[in-house]
Amino acid sequence: MHCADVHIGAQGGVRKNAKLKKEVLGTFLRVVSLAQEKGADLLLIAGDLFDCHNISGDILEEIAKAFSAFSGRVFISPGNHDFWGENTFWTSWELPENVTVFKSGREVVSIPELSVKIFGGAFEGVYREDNILKGISADDSTINIAVVHGDLGAGSPYSPINAEDIRNSKMDYIALGHIHKRTEILKEGNTFYAYCGCPQGQGFDETGEKGVYFGTIGKGKAEMEFIPVCRRRFIEESVDISSAKNKREITEIVLNYIKEKYGEDGAEWFYKINLTGETDVAFSTSEISASLEEEINFAKVKNKTKAPRKALSALAEENSVRGIFVRKMLEREAKGENISEALKIGLCAFSEGVTFDED
Repeated sequence: MHCADVHIGAQGGVRKNAKLKKEVLGTFLRVVSLAQEKGADLLLIAGDLFDCHNISGDILEEIAKAFSAFSGRVFISPGNHDFWGENTFWTSWELPENVTVFKSGREVVSIPELSVKIFGGAFEGVYREDNILKGISADDSTINIAVVHGDLGAGSPYSPINAEDIRNSKMDYIALGHIHKRTEILKEGNTFYAYCGCPQGQGFDETGEKGVYFGTIGKGKAEMEFIPVCRRRFIEESVDISSAKNKREITEIVLNYIKEKYGEDGAEWFYKINLTGETDVAFSTSEISASLEEEINFAKVKNKTKAPRKALSALAEENSVRGIFVRKMLEREAKGENISEALKIGLCAFSEGVTFDED
């Protein structure tokens, strides 16, 4: 089983959500249980199991207990977030004998009973500018697997790796970590490799289904399948609210859209909703978010609607400060300026005062 980028202990943004933080740990514990359930010989963790070094002893003990219940071997290559060091938790963490944490630049562990060699290495700081694959030597008589936290691309400060490095390594499989979006199982020369992505999204930059790779690796083959394991998903959707006549109908349109597309499970997920279409209904994004969260777990709402042309024309005829504002905005639009956002904020100010989103 190939897992990476769990980022237990992450902070900031949606990651402050206590329920989410607990579920990130729960997702990883479920990965270990799944490895046992499926009879995996190896659990490969390609870096950033933790988001930082400030991890409570209770969490470390819980993970160690899960590793103890796994009948296979665990291999961890610390990444740029949880890099290995003499003064970090890695040196005091009491781990069972079936767990190997790679500590130096490059290491290899032989497992004779499986006819396998596992190659790996740790970040020893936030950056690692050398290529972790350089200098490793495959053994033609065994299956060769590398557990690598690194970046596919030249010039990266996070152990840059390129296609030639992968091909020349002569590994049978390279379990990659660092990129939170999974790739398909790729191949260079006779070497298969992949990013499995993170097993649980923690923000709207990590949308969609998340999980791990599981399967069989041999000489010249990597029969790996993707298994979703995330309990909650981060979803970004655009919803047209042109037909809404009031704020209540805006909420109903969005909820109906979510229920029809994602079913009952969708109520537990995190949503970024971009409201689109044309509407003259006055609303604030915070009140729509609050209404949505009466039925779904989390909603971040962005107003990307436009005022209807007919309504704007009528407003421009008003003998009022609002009418003057709309006329001036339309004059600027006629000169080629994009006034949609300014117009939206201005009309909101006239109706209920100005509020701004954080981003």
